[in-house]
Amino acid sequence: MQILKIFLLIFILPICLFPQQEWFYQNPLPQGNTLHSIQLVSENISWAVGECGTIMKTTDGGLSWKSQSIIEPYDLYSTYFTNLDHGFIVGIEINLFSNGGIFLKTTDGGYNWISQTISSKGLYGVSFFDDNNGIVVGKEGTILRTTNGGQNWISQTSGTSYDLYGVSFIDSSDATIVGQTGTILRTTDGGQNWFAQSSGIMVDNNAVYFIDTNNGSIAGNEGNIFRTTDGGQNWISQTSGTTDDLQGICFQDLNTGTVVGGINNPMILTTTNGGGTWIQQTSQGTNPLHSVSFFNNNKGIVIGKNGSTLITTNGGQNWILISSSVTYNDLEDIDFADLNNGLAVGIGGTILKTTNRGENWTELTSGTGSNLYDVSYINSEVATVVGLGGIILRTTNGGQNWITQSSGTSSTLNGIFFIDEYNGWAVGNNGTIQRTTNGGTNWDSQTSGTSYDLNGVYFTNINIGVAVGGSYINPYEFYVIKRTTDGGNTWTTVGSGYQDIIEAVCFADENIGYTAGHHYYIPGSKISKTYNGGLNWSYIGNNLQMTILYDVFSPDVNNATAVGENTFGGIIIDITNGIEQIKSKTKALRGVTFASPNSGFAVGDGGIILATVENSVTLVDEIKNDELPLQFSLSQNYPNPFNPSTKIEYAIPSVTLRQAQSEILVTLKVYDLLGREIATLVNEEKPAGEFEVEFNAANLPSGIYFYQIKAGQFNETKKMVLLK
Repeated sequence: MQILKIFLLIFILPICLFPQQEWFYQNPLPQGNTLHSIQLVSENISWAVGECGTIMKTTDGGLSWKSQSIIEPYDLYSTYFTNLDHGFIVGIEINLFSNGGIFLKTTDGGYNWISQTISSKGLYGVSFFDDNNGIVVGKEGTILRTTNGGQNWISQTSGTSYDLYGVSFIDSSDATIVGQTGTILRTTDGGQNWFAQSSGIMVDNNAVYFIDTNNGSIAGNEGNIFRTTDGGQNWISQTSGTTDDLQGICFQDLNTGTVVGGINNPMILTTTNGGGTWIQQTSQGTNPLHSVSFFNNNKGIVIGKNGSTLITTNGGQNWILISSSVTYNDLEDIDFADLNNGLAVGIGGTILKTTNRGENWTELTSGTGSNLYDVSYINSEVATVVGLGGIILRTTNGGQNWITQSSGTSSTLNGIFFIDEYNGWAVGNNGTIQRTTNGGTNWDSQTSGTSYDLNGVYFTNINIGVAVGGSYINPYEFYVIKRTTDGGNTWTTVGSGYQDIIEAVCFADENIGYTAGHHYYIPGSKISKTYNGGLNWSYIGNNLQMTILYDVFSPDVNNATAVGENTFGGIIIDITNGIEQIKSKTKALRGVTFASPNSGFAVGDGGIILATVENSVTLVDEIKNDELPLQFSLSQNYPNPFNPSTKIEYAIPSVTLRQAQSEILVTLKVYDLLGREIATLVNEEKPAGEFEVEFNAANLPSGIYFYQIKAGQFNETKKMVLLK
């Protein structure tokens, strides 16, 4: 049975989130999820899809991109648009019980999508001959055919159990499919019968493109490119000049084509003679590429790993890298010294710094290639970082220089906490606890009383602190919570047991604290809370299946945020007064901090940095002219859509016309799509006249908003769209 779901997809910043706080990318830009498929619908409009339910659209030829929000856990692998309005996407619906094939359809240019689970097997490729006739392919030889735009699907016999990756539907009768282990399938009767073709080489074929019934090309692993001029009766191997895996292919005409791929770096090959010769193009960036699309002989776009996006306007002679990232290394932790100054650390000695609340991040020279796991940023000048093999780095000049300190241990250090510039504690594997009272000049070992790995430490004052951790000892997981009241001279066990490992601990004040962790053997998240400074702990919220939480931070006594990953990707859990809100559609998230109660930051795999910042709405109210209007009115904002400011006009009629007092109370408010008040633009008594108010939403996320005026008996609401 097909399961239908209808989504109103709103253009937002590139991360799918739920209320209350919105999180957006600071790195990479415009977003960091891997993209699998791209199609140019016109010279300016293109669609791209990828992991974690990513759907992106550009309306300016690829210079800027906006994402759409999908709540469901989908990995999307292919997209195909027949025109500006009609589009189709396929992928895999990821849940605990199955990985079914998902099909999404729009008939209004992406404002609404209808979602169908049309197969028990994941889907990798889609191609439509027109708005009604389409073919999708996927795992274990899956082929489905529709003749009514996806309302109904008929399973077709492929004759293979190999995964099928790509399909080119040439006309109502002819189509070609490629897939695993050299698979090539061809139909000449709309799919009633599929017969195998051979290239003679048994490597995965990843993409296929036909320019007409007879002329087509295939791109595959190990640099293989094949060409046919007779509908696939014969496939000729072409010399690509590379052994890299090739993932995407597109031809503008019989002679001009582009192939993309790569293993560790991007690979772009072009031909102007039907593949007789392939020329490797100079490509910016460091990420392998997955898909290419051209609208004409000049305009093309390529997408790939970690959201990498390149455009060309001269047929591929030159490629411009649109996406950007200060690093693609996995980031493990982040900390802010104040509202503006922050540090993030990660794999391979990565240290990033911002001095403007994350608007810009720069990479610092750490002097090490060791993995760094935690950072404690005391003030704008002083910070300490710990990591693999007991490494400790210290800066006293804002990160310009990092000095390696002698930690006194070779055990990997997983957590670091400084209560001030001088007093700090580092915890690590095998129950390691190190203490300094002089800013790290000397580190002394403390006796933890456990051999379990310690992952996090937090002190509420110079004497009282908590360290947490755990280890997997086949077949069980064991956790431990240690507490000290004398600066670590003695540590007492206040919690221990099995089935859990605790990854992080934090406190909002001396009494309220949180831990975050997971089941190791069968992952499931665990968040605990204490109300008495860590003496007692109790689980809160839901035990989310297949979820691992790596970090937690509490900016105040009423709120906490935990981050981690599940089978769908990264996860953010906001806890407000004990109520959980689950967010995010990214790669795994490993560290979280707040610079203020409303300004938070999270980091994770692929160099991801997310932020949620305090909203700042600027407004100016002024009289537009002196002529008295004849009636109440609320005009449509202009411009609309807008970024980041727009103007709203309203009119109050003369006293004689409305038969009221000389001034009337006017309120003009802005609401989000869920009806939450975002801003009050006007809330005062106004005389008769025409007025104009400017609404600046620089720190609001993209989306649909409503503005409503109330003046006496007059009440009117209009919609506006913020597109960043």
